[in-house]
Amino acid sequence: MAEEVTKSNSKSRIESLSDLVFGLALSIGAISLFANPPSTVAALQSDVLEFGFSFLILITVWTRFSNLMEVLPIETRSTLILNTILLFCVSLEPYLLNQVTTHLGTEVGGLLDYSSSLYAIDMAAMMFILAILTHQLTIEEKGLVPSDSLGRYRGLRNYSILWGALFLVTIFPQFWAYHLLGMPLRFVFWVVPLIASMVFGTRRLS
Repeated sequence: MAEEVTKSNSKSRIESLSDLVFGLALSIGAISLFANPPSTVAALQSDVLEFGFSFLILITVWTRFSNLMEVLPIETRSTLILNTILLFCVSLEPYLLNQVTTHLGTEVGGLLDYSSSLYAIDMAAMMFILAILTHQLTIEEKGLVPSDSLGRYRGLRNYSILWGALFLVTIFPQFWAYHLLGMPLRFVFWVVPLIASMVFGTRRLS
């Protein structure tokens, strides 16, 4: 009984820490808007789009992560490590996105290319970690979720892998060299998983 209480308290602390990190990440994105007030309508629209993009990304990841934590045991070392890496990637997301938007249109020293590549890697890492954590629930022998829910979790696992792959593939030079609607294909491809997440990614995992 004491061991179960200890595990429950440990899980509660990790969930509280996770909520704090996600909250701070959202706050950093909001603070960046105040730090650099727009001087034109176009700049205001760009700031709103940037914050909206980051907000939807973080909310989608937080929803997936929170629902996974409701049923996923965290006492294993591998799960704790994956949680730690995921929270690091989450905290890094608003900073990297801010670097991308700050240098958008300047391309000084290729910094936009580099920062956007790092952002794509950061996003891919988050998606792949979610896929690994979700995969733990699809192992029927573990009995972590009802058998009639396995198909849904497998679908969400595959969706996370696809989303991560879409971000990861955009680091290749071709997605920076070619443009669509005046934007590098890298940025265009980022919107694809975002739209998909709005349709499928925020479904409750229960």
